[in-house]
Amino acid sequence: MTVLVKRTRAIIVQCDAFLIVAIFGAVVALEILMLGGGFIVGNQAIVPMTMLVEKWTSPAPARPHRAAPAVVAAKQENPNFVPTIEFAPIPPLFSSPNEFHPTSTPDIYADLIRETASKNMLPVSLVQAMVRVESDFNPHELSNKGARGLMQVIPATGRRFGVPNPEHLFYPAPNLEAGTAYMAWLLDRYHGDLDLALAAYNAGEAAVDKYRGIPPYRETQNYVKRVRAVLRDLSSRV
Repeated sequence: MTVLVKRTRAIIVQCDAFLIVAIFGAVVALEILMLGGGFIVGNQAIVPMTMLVEKWTSPAPARPHRAAPAVVAAKQENPNFVPTIEFAPIPPLFSSPNEFHPTSTPDIYADLIRETASKNMLPVSLVQAMVRVESDFNPHELSNKGARGLMQVIPATGRRFGVPNPEHLFYPAPNLEAGTAYMAWLLDRYHGDLDLALAAYNAGEAAVDKYRGIPPYRETQNYVKRVRAVLRDLSSRV
């Protein structure tokens, strides 16, 4: 009787083992079939294999339109509130230079220009005039010499005044920060002489120092005259 019981138990154990192996094999076979049929079993759901293949092999999606930081002066009663930076879309490119000739500073930049001018102790009208002449308020402007953005800041100048990434010079806020800081530095260097500071902004301080005045470059001389003319125009509107 005891031998019969032992044999019965052994048969049951063997059957259990066989059943477990069979179930495991069935699961594996099912997943192989599903994979071959175009599906993968995930943690939450069955995902079509073709979707994953498309995701892995398709080209990267186009980068979203560049966004530019704009200072947001939130009105809060908290006296310790510190204004934060948020990103706002850059205005679209203009199809031609003649398409955009504002008679005054565009509203989208007015507050930002006032803030950066005040921060660097520059007249707001001076910054407005420089931006008008430099880029006509086009943040995408790129010169053949690599000057970028609203105030046409070159990457080397951007690095000098806190904007190490050249691509950020296409953003209005850091471009104005670097451009106004540089202009304030030039005015201090040339003891408040606006013509020399403007000439140095256009041609570099080395050229102004070399010629001990406005360099004999037609571009630089015209630049100083144009900024002066816009300044007079802005003053007449006040």
